[in-house]
Amino acid sequence: MWFPVTLLFLAGVAVATNNHEHAWETGNEYQYSVFGRTLAGVDKLKRQYTGIQYNGILTIQVKSPELLQAKFDNQHYAHIHQELSNGPDDFDDPKNVNYKRMPMSEKPFEIKLKHGIIRDLLFDRDVPTWEVNMMKAIVGQLQVDTQGENAINSKSIQVPSDESFAATFKAMEDSVSGKCEVLYEITPLTVNEIQAKQDRIPMPSLHSDGNHYEVKKLKNYERCQERQLYHYGFDIKSAGKKWAGQDKVISQLSVTEMVISGDLKRFTIQSTEMKNEIAVQPETSDSPIGNVYTITRLTLKKKNSISNSWFGPHEISNLESTGNLVYTFNNPFSDSDNRRVRHHSVSQNSEQENSSESSKSSSQSSSSSSSASSSSSSSSSSSSSSSSSSSSSSSSSSEEENENVVQTKAALQNIFLAPNIPLLPYFIGYKGKTILKSDKQNVMQFAKNLISEIAEEVQITSEGYEATMEKYTILKKLLRTMNRKQYAELEQYVLQFNKGSDSRANAWTTFRDAVLHAGTGPAYVTIENWIKSGQVKGAEAARLLSQLPKNVYLPTPNYVQAFFELIKSPMVTQQEYVNVSAPIALAELLRNSYIGQNYYPIYSFGFITLKKNDEVVGKYINYLANQLQQGYQENNSRKIQTYIFALGVTAHPKIISVFEPYLEHSLPASTYQRTLMVAALSDLAKVQPKLVGPIFYKLYLNENEAHEVRAMAVHEFILTDPPMITLQRIAKNTNYDTSKQVNAVVKSTLESLVHTKRSEWRHLANKARNVRYLVTSNNYGNWHSSGYHLDFQDWLVNGLSLQTIAGDDLIPKYVYVGVNSVFDFLDQPSVEAGYGLSSHRQFFNEISKQWYSHQADDERRRSRVEKLAQALQIKAKEQNNLEGHFLFNSVYDSAFYPYDRHRIREAVAALKQFLNGNNKLEGSAFNNYENIMSFANEDGLPFVYTLDAPTFTKAKVNFKQGGRTANSGTFQALIANNVQQQFGFVALFEHQKYIAGINNNRVLRVPVEYDVEFNSNNAKNFALKIRPQNLPRMGNELKLLHYSVVPFTTQQDLLDLKPTSNDKNTRPVFTSPVYKTTVQKDTFSIKVESDSIGKESDTESFVADVLRLTNANDDHYTKISTILTSDQIQKSEGHITMTYDTVTIGGNNDNSGQSSEEMESLHSISWKSNSKERRKQIANNLSKGIKSGEVYIFDVSYSVPMLHENEYVFTFGGMKSNSNQKLRGYFYWNSHAPQEVNYEVCFSHEMQYAPRATPLNFKYALKNSPRDEYKAVLKYGKTCATGNKVVITGSSSQSQQLRDIIENSSLPNNVWKRFQTGNKAVENCMKANDIAQMRDQIDVQFDLSNIVPESVRRYAKKIIEYLEKYVYKVCDNVSREEESEENTIKNTLLFASPVNRMWPNWLPQSVSDITSGWSPSFNSFGPSSESQWQTMRLNVADYPDEFESEKQSCTLDKDKVYTFDNQLYNVHLGKCKHVLLTTYPQDFHNRRNYIPENSKVAILAEDADNDSRNVYIWLGKQEIKLKKAGNNVQAVVNGQNVEISDKGYQKINGNEITFEILSLPDDSLSVVSEKYGINAVYDGKRVVISASDAYRNAVRGLCGNFDSRPNTDFVTPKNCLLTKPEEFAATYAMTQENCQGPAPENKRRAEQSTCHEFPENEQMNVISDREAGRMMTEGVNWGYHQANRNKEHGRGNKSHQNNKKQYQANSQESGSSESRNDKKKHNIVYRTRVVEEGDEICFTTTPLPACRQGARPTERYPKKADLYCMPRNDQSLDLKRRVEDGANPDFTRKSVSRMQVFQVPVSCSAA
Repeated sequence: MWFPVTLLFLAGVAVATNNHEHAWETGNEYQYSVFGRTLAGVDKLKRQYTGIQYNGILTIQVKSPELLQAKFDNQHYAHIHQELSNGPDDFDDPKNVNYKRMPMSEKPFEIKLKHGIIRDLLFDRDVPTWEVNMMKAIVGQLQVDTQGENAINSKSIQVPSDESFAATFKAMEDSVSGKCEVLYEITPLTVNEIQAKQDRIPMPSLHSDGNHYEVKKLKNYERCQERQLYHYGFDIKSAGKKWAGQDKVISQLSVTEMVISGDLKRFTIQSTEMKNEIAVQPETSDSPIGNVYTITRLTLKKKNSISNSWFGPHEISNLESTGNLVYTFNNPFSDSDNRRVRHHSVSQNSEQENSSESSKSSSQSSSSSSSASSSSSSSSSSSSSSSSSSSSSSSSSSEEENENVVQTKAALQNIFLAPNIPLLPYFIGYKGKTILKSDKQNVMQFAKNLISEIAEEVQITSEGYEATMEKYTILKKLLRTMNRKQYAELEQYVLQFNKGSDSRANAWTTFRDAVLHAGTGPAYVTIENWIKSGQVKGAEAARLLSQLPKNVYLPTPNYVQAFFELIKSPMVTQQEYVNVSAPIALAELLRNSYIGQNYYPIYSFGFITLKKNDEVVGKYINYLANQLQQGYQENNSRKIQTYIFALGVTAHPKIISVFEPYLEHSLPASTYQRTLMVAALSDLAKVQPKLVGPIFYKLYLNENEAHEVRAMAVHEFILTDPPMITLQRIAKNTNYDTSKQVNAVVKSTLESLVHTKRSEWRHLANKARNVRYLVTSNNYGNWHSSGYHLDFQDWLVNGLSLQTIAGDDLIPKYVYVGVNSVFDFLDQPSVEAGYGLSSHRQFFNEISKQWYSHQADDERRRSRVEKLAQALQIKAKEQNNLEGHFLFNSVYDSAFYPYDRHRIREAVAALKQFLNGNNKLEGSAFNNYENIMSFANEDGLPFVYTLDAPTFTKAKVNFKQGGRTANSGTFQALIANNVQQQFGFVALFEHQKYIAGINNNRVLRVPVEYDVEFNSNNAKNFALKIRPQNLPRMGNELKLLHYSVVPFTTQQDLLDLKPTSNDKNTRPVFTSPVYKTTVQKDTFSIKVESDSIGKESDTESFVADVLRLTNANDDHYTKISTILTSDQIQKSEGHITMTYDTVTIGGNNDNSGQSSEEMESLHSISWKSNSKERRKQIANNLSKGIKSGEVYIFDVSYSVPMLHENEYVFTFGGMKSNSNQKLRGYFYWNSHAPQEVNYEVCFSHEMQYAPRATPLNFKYALKNSPRDEYKAVLKYGKTCATGNKVVITGSSSQSQQLRDIIENSSLPNNVWKRFQTGNKAVENCMKANDIAQMRDQIDVQFDLSNIVPESVRRYAKKIIEYLEKYVYKVCDNVSREEESEENTIKNTLLFASPVNRMWPNWLPQSVSDITSGWSPSFNSFGPSSESQWQTMRLNVADYPDEFESEKQSCTLDKDKVYTFDNQLYNVHLGKCKHVLLTTYPQDFHNRRNYIPENSKVAILAEDADNDSRNVYIWLGKQEIKLKKAGNNVQAVVNGQNVEISDKGYQKINGNEITFEILSLPDDSLSVVSEKYGINAVYDGKRVVISASDAYRNAVRGLCGNFDSRPNTDFVTPKNCLLTKPEEFAATYAMTQENCQGPAPENKRRAEQSTCHEFPENEQMNVISDREAGRMMTEGVNWGYHQANRNKEHGRGNKSHQNNKKQYQANSQESGSSESRNDKKKHNIVYRTRVVEEGDEICFTTTPLPACRQGARPTERYPKKADLYCMPRNDQSLDLKRRVEDGANPDFTRKSVSRMQVFQVPVSCSAA
C-alpha cells in the first residue's frame, strides 16, 4: 500500500526538482522590495550630497526556467540635498525627505534566460526607454552565474568540489553599464555569519535542507568588451577585447553582495546589494575632488504560487525586444522611442554546446562572441528630419547596416542635421528626448535671450561676470542640439541689433564663437556660409577656420569632405590669411579624425570618422602635395611654407614621399624650406618613430648637408628614442664632426635629457646618461644651435622644450618652444610657439630699408669701405629669398603666419601709417576648452562629467597724437575665465540633473587713461601719467580683479537652463563658517570671503592666507576681489618719470685715483624725484679715477600725489672702462615725503679685472698670475650714511696648485719651440695664453656691522650656500674652506674646472676638457686632495683639437694666417696692401654697394722695410694706421700721430666712443671698438683680430668668410673657391696701389685658375622605397641571397613587372626621381644678364640660361653674348630693376654695343 504512495511522492519531488533551475522555481511568484539611492558630492571637502532615493516592489512570476514575467510597481522617489554625517551609506531616512510617485508605467515585461543568464528583455512598445534602462539596472541585480557559465578560463579559477567549498572565477557579464569582466567569489556562510546577517536572509526557512551562500561580484571596468560611453577631449584606447578605462579622470568601482539559499544549481536569492562608486580625480588634483555613489538593494519579501496572469493576447503582441542588460539608446529627435532591437548575450559555454561546428577552436568561438557583443554595442536610430527619405519597406540589410552605429545614416551624411549624441543632458534631458521637444520651455527664445544677456554682460563697464561664462557654456551646448534652420533663425536675430553699436558687436562675437565651439555639422555649414558670402573674412575668417578642428564633435567623412570643398574654393584660396589657416585646419582635422580616432567614441558608437587610408591619401594628402608643388612652380614662398606645415600637421606617412625629392635635392628647395620639412616630420615621428627615425639619422650623417637641416634632424632623431648603439655613435661622432652647430645640438640635447624625470622619456634619459661621457668636451657658446628639455614639478606644467638653430648672427634663425601640461593631446604640447627665418641679416636690413627709406648716396658720399668693396669687385653670393614664419598653437587656438620680403614691406608700411595718426584698435573673442564623459551608471541613469573652461578676452585701445613729443589715449581690457568641473547624473523621468562640482572664476579688468611726454634730446626723458578710467555704469566701485572658487551641490531643472551660480537649488559647500572681511590699502581695497581664513588672522598672516587661497589645488570656498572705490579712482593717478642718460669719460677726465671706499661714499645724495643733481652725483662717482669709459644712468620716480605724499625713487648707474679694466655699478632707492627721506638703500659694487694679457706674449701671461677682485657695499636705513652696512669682498684667482701644474707641464716648452719659427700668434700659442690665465679659486667674505640684524646674517650665509650649489652645478669638483667670526663670514671655493674669467659670468672650461692626458676618472672624483692635484699634467699636443676659445679670432703671424674658422695657411704679403677683413654689400641686388654704417669695417696689412708690418683699420670714416717706429709701435689716426698714454686714446663722436687705442703691458697696442664690434691687437709684426658674431658670414679677406666652415675660407671676391693659398691671398691684394711683391703675378694666375663652386649640398638617397611607402626597387642585385630578399619585398612573383610598370607610371606623383638629368634641366630658366661698368649699364640682348632660385649649377660652359649698353640714369636703373625682378625685355632690335663671354650652366641641381 505504501509503495504507490512512496512512488507518487518521489515522482512529485522529481517534478519539483526539474521545475526549479538556478534561482527560479516554475509556477512561483517572487516579490522583492527595492531600494535605490544615487548621490553626488564634493566629499573631499564635506559630506554634502545631492541626489535621489527611491523604493518599490518588484514581482517576478516564473513561467519556465527560461522565461520570467516581471512587474515593478508602488514606486516612490524623493530628493536628497543635504549633509549626511555618516556618508552615502547612512540608510536612516534623511531629514525633510518627501516621497512622491515615480512616473513609471508599471507595465509588466518579460525576461528571457539561459542557464540563469539574462539574454533578452521584452517591454511594451509604449514604455519609455528611460524606464527600460532603469528596469534593466534593477533586474540585473538578480543575475548570478553560480555555475561559471561565462567563466573565463585562467590559472586562478577555483571550482567548488562540493557544496561546502568556495568558488572563485572571472566571467564576462552583461549589466546596464556594459559588458565587463566580473570577479565572482562564492563562499558558504557559517552559522555565526548567518546570525550576523539576519537582515540579509529574510526567509531562512526556504531550502531548509540547503545551505546559505554569499556571492560577491567585483566588476573590473578596465576590462570591458563593451561600454555605453560617450567622451570628448579624452584619448581613450581599446585594445582588442579589453577596454582601457576612462582615462585618469574617472575611476569606477562596483561591488555586489548577494545571499542565496539552497545549492549552487537550485537556490533562491534572499537579498542583493550593489554599491557603485565613481571617483572624479582630474590630473590637476592630488586626490578625488568628489564622488557619485549608487546603492541598489533588493530583499525578498514573499514567495507564493502564481495567483493571476498579467499578460493577455494583446499585451503579448505589443511586447518588443530590447536586447540584453546593456543600456539602450533611443533617437532623441524622434517623436517615438524608436528603439533598436539588441542582440542577445550568448554565453561562451552555451555557444560551444549548441554549435554544430564543435571542431572549431575556442578562439574562433570567442571571436564570434566578441563580434556579437560588438554588434550590440549601440542602438541605431533615425532622425525625424530624415523620415521622408526612409520608406516603410526598408530591407533588413539596411537595418543591419546601421546596427553598430548610434548615429542614423541620414544624420551622418546630412551635415545640416543635428547629431545624435546620446547620454548628454540636453539631448536626453526631457524624458529621454532632446529638451527642444519640451513644451515647457521655448529653447529658441531662451537662446536668443542668452545671446542678449551675454552681449550686455561682456561690456567692460559691466558689473559681474561670475555667471556670464557659464551662460556662454549653456548657449554653446544648446546650439549642439539645433539644425541648420534654427542656426539661421538665431543669426537673423543677431543681425537685428543696431549696426555699429557695441551691443551688435558683442552679440555677434557671442553668437559667432558659440557656433564655432558647438562643433556640429549645422555649425560648420553656418560658418561656411559666412565665409562664402563674405560676412566674415580676413583675419576673422582665418581664426574661425583655425579653431574649427579643435572643436569639431563628429568629424564624419561628409564633414571632412565639405570642409575640403571649402578650402578649394576661390573665396578661400585667394583671400589673405584664410588661404593659410584653411589648409592647416584641414590637416589638423585629418590628423584628429584619422590618427586620433581614440579622441572620439568610436568604440561605443561605431566608426564615425575617416577609416580608409586610401581616401585620406588619394584625395586629401595628394591635394596638399599638389598645392606644394604648385607653390614651387609659382615660386611662392608663403604658399610653400603653408603646405609644408600643413602636410606635417597631418602626421601621415604619405608625406615622406612628398618631401623626398626636396630633402634629397632632386628638386630645388631652399635650406630654410628643407629645414621646415624636417621639422614637419617631427609630428609623424611621434606617432611612428621607427619609420621616421632612420630618415632623420641619414640626414644627420650627410656632412655635406646644410647645418640647419642636420641640426634639426639630429635633434628630432634623439627624441625618437633610438637604439643605444646608434645613440653611442652620435655621441662619439661629436668628437669628429666638423660642424660645431650640429655638435652643439647633440651635446645640449643629451645633457638636458640626462636630468629629465618625465615618464615618457624614462628610457631615453637612461640612454642619455650612459652616452654622456662619449660626447665632446668642447663647450659651445649661446649663439650655437641647441636643444633643451626641462622638467617642472608643477600640477599644471610638466615640462618645457626649447630648440634653437643658429643663424647668421647672435639671434637664432629657428626657435621652437613647447610647453607640456595636463592638457596635452595626441602627444602634442599644450602650447607651442616659435619662429623661423632664412636670414636675420636680410630681415633687419629690409625693415631698416623700409623704415628709414634709404636713398642712394652719390659717388662722393661713399665711404672708403664701400669703395674698397667696389675696387675688389666683391660680389655677394646670391642669397635665397627672404622667408620666415611665426607659429603659435595651444589648446584654444592656433596660428601659423608665413611671410616673405613683400609681406615685410607691407607690414612696415602699415605700421608707419598706423603710428602717424589717431587710431583705434578693438577686438574680442571667446575661446573654448572642454572635456566630456558620460556613460550609463549601474542604476540605469546617465553619469555625466564635464570640464568647461571658456575664456573671454576683449581689448580697446585709442591713440591720440599730441605732437611729436606727446600723446594720450585710453586702454581698456577685460579677461574673464571660468573653469567649471561638474559631475553627477540625470534623472530622465523628471528632467532633473543632480550635480556636484567646483566653479572657478577669474576676471581681470584694466580700464586706464594715460598721457605720455618724451624728450629725446641730451637725456632721454619719458613722463607717464596713468589713472583708472572712470567708466559709466560702474556705480561706486570698480572691480579690477576677481578670483573665486565655489564648491557646490545642486539639483537643476534642465528646462530652466540657468547657470548653477544663479540656481536657487545650488548650495555652496562650506567646511566652516564663512568669514568676510575687507582690507583697505592706499590705492585699492581687497574683499575676501572664505571658509578657510579665521578672524584672528593679523595683517601679515592675512596676506599669506590670501596668497594660499589662490593655489590652484585649494578647492575651499573662496572669493577675492580687488576693487577701487569712487574716491580711490579719483585719487589713483600715478606719475612715472623715467630718464636715461649716458656720459662718456674721455682721456681728459681729471678725476684723481679713487679707492673703492671713496667710490661708495656719497654720504649726501640728492633724494628728490627726477633729480638731475642725483644723476650727476652718481655719474661723477662712477667715473672717478677712470681714464676712459662710458657711464649709463637710469632713473625712475613714481608717485600717486593725490592719494599719499610719499614718492619713490629708483636710480641705477653702470660704468665700463676698457682702459682701467673695471666695471662699476651704483643702485639707489628711497621713499620720501616732500620734506624728508623716509628710507634709503644704497648699493655700490666694483669689479677690477686683472691687467689685460696680450695674446701675443705667452711669457707675460705665464709669469703674471691673474686675479680679479670684487667689492660691494650695501647700506640701508633712515639714511645710507647712518644705517646698517654690509661689505662683500671677493676675488677669483689662480691657485698655486694650478700654477705649478701649468709651469711643470709640457705646455711652455711646446710654445717656446713654436716661437723659434717666428710665429707667436698661431692657434696653439694663443690658446696657451688662455690656459696660463685660467682661474680656479673663489674667495668670498662678508663683513657685517654690529647693528646688522640676525636676518641679514642668515641671508649672507644663504648666499654663500647658493653660490656653492651653483658652483657644484658648473664644475666637476669644489673644495670648500670656511671660516666664521662674529661679524665676518669667509668662504673659499676651489674649482677642479678652471675658468677664463669668473666675473661677471662663469664660463666653465675644464682642464680635462682641453687635454686628453688628464685621466678621465677625474671627471667624477670627490673632494680634491693634494695627491690628486699633483698627478694632473697637461698634454699640449692634444690640446689644440680640444680647447675652444671664448671668442673666435683671426691672426696674421710672421708668415702664416690663421682664419676665423681655424684654417691655417702660409702667406707672403710683400710691400702690397692686402685686405685681412672687410665687410661688403650683403644684398645681391644692391644697386650702389651700400653697407650699413655700423658695419663699415676693413682691416688691411702690408710688409714694411724694418721687418715689420703696417696695419690699416677703417671704422666708418675713421682710419687708424698702426706701424712700428724703432722699437716702439705707433698709432696714426686720420693722418695724425697720436700719443698713447696710460689712459689710452679715445676717439669720441658726440657722446659716443667710436674706438679706443690701449697700450698693453708688453707695449703692444689694442684697438677696441664696441660700436663696430672689433678688437685688434698689434705688436709691430703680428695682428690678432677679434670680431663679434654680427660679422659671421658677412666678411671677406685673408681671414676667411667667418661662416664656421674652414673649407670655404679661400673664397675670392668673385665667389670662387681656390685651392692655392698664394693665389687666394693675391685676390685681396690692392695691386692697383703701387704693389710690390708676389701678389700681381699670383693674382694673374688666380684669374686663370679654375673657379670651383662653393661646396653645396649633394644629392643623397635618405629615403628608401619602403619608407616612402612604395614597392621596393632598390638593391635588386645587391647581396648573395637576392631571391629571398626579392620574395620578402614582393619582387619574387609574376606580377612584379606589372607592379613595377605601375610604380614607374606613378613615380612623378609619388615624389620619386627616375631621371635626375631631366630634373637638372628643369632647374634651368632664362634670364637677361646685367653688367655694370663705370657709368654704363649693359644688358644681354637675349636671355641666357640660369639656375632657378634655390638651385646651383653642376656644369658650366662659356657663351658669347651681345650687350646693349645705356648710360646710368633713372631710365636704365629702372630697367635694371625690372630685369632683376624677373623681366626679360626684348633688346634684339637694339644696336649691339659690344660682346662678352659669360659662364652659363649646362645643368642645375637643388642647392
